[in-house]
Amino acid sequence: MIRIRVGLFLGFAMMLSCLTSSKALAASPESVPETAQLATIRSVADGDTLRVTLDSGEKTTVRLIGADAPPTKGDTAATCFAEEATAQLSKSLKVGRQIWLEKDIREEDHDGRLLRYVWVEKKSGGVYLLNETLLRDGYAVYPADETNLAYKDRLLKAELTGRAAGRGLWFACQQYLRTSTDVVAATSIPTAIPESPSGLSESEASYAYETGGIATYVGDCLVDLGEQATQYNPFSDEWVLNVAGDLACIRIAYAELQAIGPPPAFELMHSYLLQALSSFDSATYDFAYGVDNFDAASIELATSKFQDGTYYLDLANEELERIREERGL
Repeated sequence: MIRIRVGLFLGFAMMLSCLTSSKALAASPESVPETAQLATIRSVADGDTLRVTLDSGEKTTVRLIGADAPPTKGDTAATCFAEEATAQLSKSLKVGRQIWLEKDIREEDHDGRLLRYVWVEKKSGGVYLLNETLLRDGYAVYPADETNLAYKDRLLKAELTGRAAGRGLWFACQQYLRTSTDVVAATSIPTAIPESPSGLSESEASYAYETGGIATYVGDCLVDLGEQATQYNPFSDEWVLNVAGDLACIRIAYAELQAIGPPPAFELMHSYLLQALSSFDSATYDFAYGVDNFDAASIELATSKFQDGTYYLDLANEELERIREERGL
């Protein structure tokens, strides 16, 4: 039963809240690496490629290490979020801005572009690693075949953070959604009524079938979130990956449900489902933030919102049962 599984997850969230209340992120200020080379931005080619002028006066092209943004050319799926990634990089690195380039083992890629980590000055002082920021905010992914490994662990954790929070391409692009492990398909939230049941019009049957699929989908995600309490260690990379997929699928389910117009007889049930998924959708952001920042208050807020969502699911169940009894289904 999904109600039991959600209860397991809510208890788990409370446990996480206790864990995070004793943890704090120690933000240590960073400075430009001694071996880094000064450069000036000439233009942004795409989401992971820069044109710069080195301090020697040489003009060259730089490809960011460990941050693979979607390509600007190709089919629709391949280029998903490429425009946004390019726009974000252009916004971060205006023409004429100075940056610092740090190399690793490989000097260039097969196209002759310099492979570099890019350090950018903060307004508040200090610097940040641009490659890391793009991964954390969902504008790029860490390439599986990366050979420059100086910041591998750091960059992978940044990617995990972006996935857990469902940022950028992790939510916008279909190929990156639902990355968690297979889940148990058991649910007590409204499920699909047969395609052509007696007692329902064609439009009602179509709506019930489509909505049932969405309900089962989000139910699987909630089941898997509950399973994290017994199958995974909190804050491990594997655990974060599984949670990331579940949080993302809840958001996409909410977006899909919003696009459906219910027949008159199902309007009340539909409104309850929308309120339930709205609560779950909002909770995912708080939960991801809490895990990312070890913030107990955010996880407690997410727990409360998940509880609100289960309340509206119960109402939706009751309304569906009423419809079934009324129609003799």
